[in-house]
Amino acid sequence: MTTTQNTPKHGQEITLNTNGSLNVPNAPIIPYIVGDGIGIDITPVMLKVVDAAVAKAYGGDKRIVWLKTYAGVSATEHFNDDIWLPDETVQAFKQYKVGIKGPLDAPIGSGLQSLSIQLREQLKVKHSIFSFQCFDGLPKFINHQQQIDIEVFQGQPSLFSNKELNQQTDDESFTSTIAINRSDVEQLLKKAIEHAVAQDKRSVALIHDGGNTADFTDAICRWGYQLAKTEFDGKVINGGPWVSLVNPKTGTEIIIKDISVESMIAQLVLNPAEYQVLVAPFAYGPSLQSLLSTLSNTTGITPACYLSDDAAVFEATHGTAQKYAGLNKVNPSALLLAAVLMLRHMGWHEAADNIVKGIRDAIRAKTVTYDLANKIADSTMLTSSGFGDCIIEHMKITQ
Repeated sequence: MTTTQNTPKHGQEITLNTNGSLNVPNAPIIPYIVGDGIGIDITPVMLKVVDAAVAKAYGGDKRIVWLKTYAGVSATEHFNDDIWLPDETVQAFKQYKVGIKGPLDAPIGSGLQSLSIQLREQLKVKHSIFSFQCFDGLPKFINHQQQIDIEVFQGQPSLFSNKELNQQTDDESFTSTIAINRSDVEQLLKKAIEHAVAQDKRSVALIHDGGNTADFTDAICRWGYQLAKTEFDGKVINGGPWVSLVNPKTGTEIIIKDISVESMIAQLVLNPAEYQVLVAPFAYGPSLQSLLSTLSNTTGITPACYLSDDAAVFEATHGTAQKYAGLNKVNPSALLLAAVLMLRHMGWHEAADNIVKGIRDAIRAKTVTYDLANKIADSTMLTSSGFGDCIIEHMKITQ
């Protein structure tokens, strides 16, 4: 067994500016983890599709230098039976700033925490982003399903820590104080507004609760409005609290507004086009994610991004689906859309657009993997790799 990972002979590191933005070279080194279970089926497809998207977008001017790292079963085979998440893997994600991974298992009965969660904790992840978009050709659950194109920015639990938990006041009740790390929450709010600017979105909604936790969720809304005014030159609308700012790149008006989680749920069903970027405390994120994946009929193909101060990890949100491993059968779209988030994070929007176009056109043509073939009448069922090839065929050559 080896004890180290191979370092690429070519390529350069992505670096960070003092304001947290990225310096991305034309040949960045990107670490990846194949993953367990169906990782062996979908990760090679992702690598091939991303390489094709970059080549079609930039010709030979840009390319990704992939660095294979190990976690899960592959780590035990490459390093040692007892090593499931090697220090080298964590260090690679830290050093190269951007990485992508397939799904991971913890050994059954081992008592080990989820390897994905372990990686996030070691990278000190503070924020997460989940992306939802509907694709033409999928059956509709609601009238406005095609209008869903929403990112949910979510604070991790560490941003909202409980103090004095378990201080017993009587036999049946406890008191608890919720402490918020303001600088981290403001960083999340800033990333959400910056994303709206970069992607030319029209609104950023700050999710709050009018109930028992209103104090801390209202604080998030206040900080969001203040940030929009002080750092993005936002102007109060009709006496407030909503704030309007102008996208400096496109001139589009962006509305910063707040809405209760109960109203947000109703609006996602009735009027999803009015909402493009949501900022939610951790407590509300999973419910909103579940609702959006159901409404858009994209359960199982949702991507996610996890951000720390100096690293970003992109992944599919589904599990390892061990019974399908090695069958070249499952849908790689979640990991491909995670790669879309990664490319946008790097500023390589043309390559990201190529992948989205390829997926859209493949679904529209009814050439899909088995899971979507079961939903789409008169469709042609493809393998995982066949679907990837179909996506590449539908890409646009921009250079």
